[in-house]
Amino acid sequence: MDDEEIAELVEGARASAFVADQDDFLARLDAAIDAADDPTDRGTLLLNRAIARQGQMDPQETADDCVRAFELLRGGSRPGDTALAAAIAAALKHRAGRVDEAIDLAVEALVAAEAHPTSEEAARATNALAALFAQLNGFQVAYDLATTAFDTATEPTRKAVAASTAATVTVEALRAGVDVDIDLLRRTAAHLLETTSDEVAREVIGPGVAAELALLEGDVETMRSLRLREVLVDVASPRLAAWYRMVVASVERYLGHDEVAIELLDRALPDLVGVGEQFNLIRAYEERSHARRAVGDLDGALDDALELARVIRHDQVDQLGRLATQISARADLEVARVTLHRRANALAEAVMVDALTGVGSRRWLDMALDELAVDTGRVSVAMFDLDRFKAVNDRFGHPAGDAVLQRVGRILDDAARSDDLVARFGGEEFVAVFPGSGRDVAVAYAERIRSALGVEPWSEIDPRLGVSISGGVASGQLRDVRTVLEAADRGLYEAKRAGRDRIVAV
Repeated sequence: MDDEEIAELVEGARASAFVADQDDFLARLDAAIDAADDPTDRGTLLLNRAIARQGQMDPQETADDCVRAFELLRGGSRPGDTALAAAIAAALKHRAGRVDEAIDLAVEALVAAEAHPTSEEAARATNALAALFAQLNGFQVAYDLATTAFDTATEPTRKAVAASTAATVTVEALRAGVDVDIDLLRRTAAHLLETTSDEVAREVIGPGVAAELALLEGDVETMRSLRLREVLVDVASPRLAAWYRMVVASVERYLGHDEVAIELLDRALPDLVGVGEQFNLIRAYEERSHARRAVGDLDGALDDALELARVIRHDQVDQLGRLATQISARADLEVARVTLHRRANALAEAVMVDALTGVGSRRWLDMALDELAVDTGRVSVAMFDLDRFKAVNDRFGHPAGDAVLQRVGRILDDAARSDDLVARFGGEEFVAVFPGSGRDVAVAYAERIRSALGVEPWSEIDPRLGVSISGGVASGQLRDVRTVLEAADRGLYEAKRAGRDRIVAV
């Protein structure tokens, strides 16, 4: 098989990615894969089979094609294709629920793309990684990657794919409350509506992106001008068609056409479940629940609300943040001597803060302790636990308990010096670490915290509420920092046994 034949099939794969009826093209592609003698050619063809099929219902089968392509391409003469195969495989593995495999492949993609940043395929890998990080709720990183991919793409079909990804990432980021520039959504909508040569991109993706923009801006005039092109939607890939119907349903509900919205969502939801689109799945259940309630179907609205709660529990933001952190940490270890270090750190900074209290997360603390253990010198540690906190939740409710934890986190952070480490250890437990300091520093800090909680106006949360804290303090060598932490925990236990609301140094 010569390079011209491969190039023709590659272009066919990109054009076929938006459509549902791919049988004839895939038959040609499969025949070429079977006939390819060169492993690199076979890997490239497998990669583009996956590209063609990524909008279909079974992400696992397509991910497996990408993994096989990556294995064939790794170490060969097409490093850009290697990066792209790993990136698409990572995104598809995540959609299929294979999280550990997704993490490993994402690291491979980051390394390969960083090693060859100027190749066209590496730019496409960047686009695929943007989609993956959006799935992991690393929205700022995803937005930056998607912007780069869209701005650097030149070939029409690749530009359309990059525009679609950039639009999706921007919408998801803005709906999640992340401060990104909506102008990227305006630019991608204009490109897809006016300049792309692909009919499905122009007539389905473009209007869908325009609808997303109108919904975010409350532009009723644009919403009323939108028309659902059912014929073209039916020829689009299942993933694309489901997204488009969900967006148009959102517009119909915004305009007060709740029955139409319910009909569209009834058609979209099974495909959203099938393709593993968690963000859009959550949004679709929420939209249908509101629409059902508006038409008086309270049982149906309750069913959707319950299903929405189940999906959200399965897809917690903090869980996804931890996965993104793992990617950063692994990538940092593998490529400590290359420029990926900056990108890994940027992602880690975004996900290593405890979401409720604003202090460091347990994951961040573990990594910080590992770094401290290689240094020399003294360290002291204070371990805290709120007294009878379960009773606070039981008596006043979990919202009150969360408010207490938030205030405690602020008090701990405000009292710390710039070099001190403050983290939520778990539940109602907190830790403060003082590198280079002896026990007196930790004891003085712990007593300040105990006193501050004693005068905090807890009545602002509930007039009956009172909060106290117990603490344990220990000191030792930095190389033994985890042993010092365990000793502080023993001091905390002694404070609890001695009657609570006190600090015990061991």
